[in-house]
Amino acid sequence: MASSDVIRRIVHSGLWERSSALLEEIQERVRLYVSTPHFEKAAGLLNSRSVCVVTGAPGVGKSMLADMLALTHWDSGWQVVTLASHELDKCWDAWNSEVKQLFHFDDVFGQTDVQERLRNDSGSTLARLIRRVSATSGKRIVITTRTHVLREAEGRDEPLERARLELHECIVQVADYDKLHRARILYNHLYFSNLDRQELRGFVSRQAHWQVIRHPNLRQESSSRC
Repeated sequence: MASSDVIRRIVHSGLWERSSALLEEIQERVRLYVSTPHFEKAAGLLNSRSVCVVTGAPGVGKSMLADMLALTHWDSGWQVVTLASHELDKCWDAWNSEVKQLFHFDDVFGQTDVQERLRNDSGSTLARLIRRVSATSGKRIVITTRTHVLREAEGRDEPLERARLELHECIVQVADYDKLHRARILYNHLYFSNLDRQELRGFVSRQAHWQVIRHPNLRQESSSRC
């Protein structure tokens, strides 16, 4: 009980339980994931700048990409700290100089109410956190946000604008998925589905899979709901 790590874990047990639950969920979803050039770019940003801002349209695969980055860091011995967008200030409570940590924020500015989030100083908090992470060895941060929401937030918040998040940005676009990526995404979801095997054979024999692969809206996250 005298250990500072034990005390910290007890005090912030809710935070750690949430991070553990997220990693368990990610491990369940990893079998559906298909690696794309987006992953390589995002991983490169984390390696070189320690910060990755994953942006894109709704449902394009931002959260899935961030989750895979978190999982690979966890597998390499990093502690993953996941916080809700309204809990940015709690990152300082979780900060541990002796541990390699990846901070994980999904949909950091929400989906629509940007002004309310910025009123709670989330913009300046995030800007300060990014500066600290960039200057500290063994610390990384990955956040996701919709592209238009980020641009609006930067226009409303001067500290956030000065943080120059575009330097750390990885833009996920459906157009970047070629036919092979799309085919692998569809294959994974069909293979691990509960659909009857005979029904799947009929789906393929009718060449119906080509209609899905060629569909402009096929993407990593939405395909699980097809």
